[in-house]
Amino acid sequence: MNGKKEKSIASSSVDYEQLCELYNTPPQRRVIESLSLNTLNLESRCLGPSSCIALFEALKTNKTISHLNIAENGFEESVYPILAELLRVNDTISELDLRANHLHRATDILCDALKANRGIAKLNFSSNKFDDNDAVHLADLLENNVTLTHLSLRDNGFGEYGGGLFGTARWRRSMSATTGFPVRRSSSLPLRFGSTRP
Repeated sequence: MNGKKEKSIASSSVDYEQLCELYNTPPQRRVIESLSLNTLNLESRCLGPSSCIALFEALKTNKTISHLNIAENGFEESVYPILAELLRVNDTISELDLRANHLHRATDILCDALKANRGIAKLNFSSNKFDDNDAVHLADLLENNVTLTHLSLRDNGFGEYGGGLFGTARWRRSMSATTGFPVRRSSSLPLRFGSTRP
């Protein structure tokens, strides 16, 4: 069994390095070292589009990283479809920090992908310039993803309309828990709004 794990880790590293070569971007040492661990922290690493695409492609099949922090990288739009595909197919990641990545430009495709995800329990979507238009997609995600137990939406631009959508989504989610529809873990989903400062 240990030999299989070592082969898988080596394969992931080689795949990542090959993907970097394919996308003409230098491999990040931190990524190579972390592919065998359960945590990868790339917060504020100024990841360009090619680096993001190579990383997301490699993470699609990674079965070891369960905590991924890619906050504050200000993703460009070319990255969003690959990120959405990663979120759709990787059920190993259970905690994901996507703070401050300008995700308001891709709320619909990311929420659609996350509705299919059965791994992520904690998601940080703070500081992504979301507004009431994005709240429609986020509320649908809240209502339909049964794995998600913690969602942070701090420092976004939601108004009364968005708040109402989130309240309705939480109520519908709790009703599905009491009527027998499949809801794993807690049927109550804590939402965090407001400032990140206490």
